[in-house]
Amino acid sequence: MLGRRLAEQVKDRGYRVVTCGRSPESDIVIDLASGENLYLVSAVEADVLFHCAAAFGGDDYQSAKLNEKVNATACLDIARLAELCGCRQVIYAGSIFCDLAPSEVNLTSYGASKLRGEEILEWALARTNISFCSLKLPQLYDEYGQSFRHQPWFRRIVAYANAGKDLQLPPSPYDQNFLHVVDAATLMVEAAEVGLTGVWPATHPVSMTYKSMADLAYQVFGRGGEVNVDDKKTPFKEIVIADSTELFERLGRLPELSIEEGLQRLKSSCEAKEYGELDVQ
Repeated sequence: MLGRRLAEQVKDRGYRVVTCGRSPESDIVIDLASGENLYLVSAVEADVLFHCAAAFGGDDYQSAKLNEKVNATACLDIARLAELCGCRQVIYAGSIFCDLAPSEVNLTSYGASKLRGEEILEWALARTNISFCSLKLPQLYDEYGQSFRHQPWFRRIVAYANAGKDLQLPPSPYDQNFLHVVDAATLMVEAAEVGLTGVWPATHPVSMTYKSMADLAYQVFGRGGEVNVDDKKTPFKEIVIADSTELFERLGRLPELSIEEGLQRLKSSCEAKEYGELDVQ
């Protein structure tokens, strides 16, 4: 989802794009879980490597193991790939879920593995002349529903708002943060263009609870139904939402899409049948 938007923006700015991933349609076919074909790309030359691939598994054994392979240890392969291609810079799609909220005991497997990946990549690139920048992104969403498989409650909110059905939502004591994928891609490309280095929070200026998000979605879709809070459900967890003002000042821009505008785009672009009706506990 993010890689496709990055490629579009890079091409629009007049640069050549070399795609890399598991898809057979990629220019370079690499499986980060195995490192397959990594050392067959020494003839490719590139200035900047955007690393946005990730595993989004849960906390069970097999999922956590995959998260560690793809999100953490594979970053050694990413550093090697950048070196083989002669890159001068790596821009990493980090995550705000790497940071431990005060009310939480430990990180999820996803958050912990993304944190280790960020640290490994920064360490590995420091041994070369390749600069490193991580933008710690919040939950990403798009107008085509590609984000739904990684954002189950966002999917359910949209599905029920579209159907005009009543939604039973867990308690929402904490703010969440959502960023449209187009804005995420823009921030990453412009970080490359200005030569930004270091680790930066890249959150939307406006945060809101899931309850506020759901109320807004019902307003945007305008198809009836209401949002009810079910105190029997497990409340949404607290997350750390760092202030991204300094990043926006360095890049000279703010995210362009408000949450309402993003929902409007989703309403216009995605067929109702694609929303599904995911039951999340």
